[in-house]
Amino acid sequence: MNKIIKPFAGLALALTMLSAPAAQASILTPDPANGALVGAPGTIVGWGFSLHNDDPLNYLLVSSATFQTDSAASGTFSDFLGLQSLEVAPLTTVVQAFDLGNQLGIGSYAIPSFASSGTVVSGRLLLTFDLYSRSIDAADFDPDTDLVSSGNVIAADAAVPEPATLLLLGLGAFAIPRRRRARSASPRHSCPRRHPLRH
Repeated sequence: MNKIIKPFAGLALALTMLSAPAAQASILTPDPANGALVGAPGTIVGWGFSLHNDDPLNYLLVSSATFQTDSAASGTFSDFLGLQSLEVAPLTTVVQAFDLGNQLGIGSYAIPSFASSGTVVSGRLLLTFDLYSRSIDAADFDPDTDLVSSGNVIAADAAVPEPATLLLLGLGAFAIPRRRRARSASPRHSCPRRHPLRH
């Protein structure tokens, strides 16, 4: 009996994998590329992005963006992508620079005025999107019948360090080679060799 069931179980698994939407193939690259922003306490910074839809058939429609962090000293994230109803056609890449005034990019991050120097708020940028078989601009678009999958998520690492953190890292990188050079340049003092007393 088991010999008969096993091939069918493998076939069912293969069919499930083939029928699953290719949402995982979508690629989000924040701008800056490492996701790390720099800002002083009380300022507003933000992320641009490059978003690639690797699906050969379906249209990607972004519904929201969030910044998840475990930091207790976190500021305020504002979602710009959710306001845009951004659509990415099949096998297409959309690039958008951060623009606070026009609310372009993934979103903005307001660093609290009480943030202490050297604080780094690390987290993840999450984009939630739906896949549709037609463009939302198509005359015959129907959000119910054209929906392929919903609630898909793409993630990218991100961080918001204070300028003092980067300054300290830069000073450390500068000081280490100088200290090594100073050590190698200084004359080595050796103790005079003691000879045994001869009687």
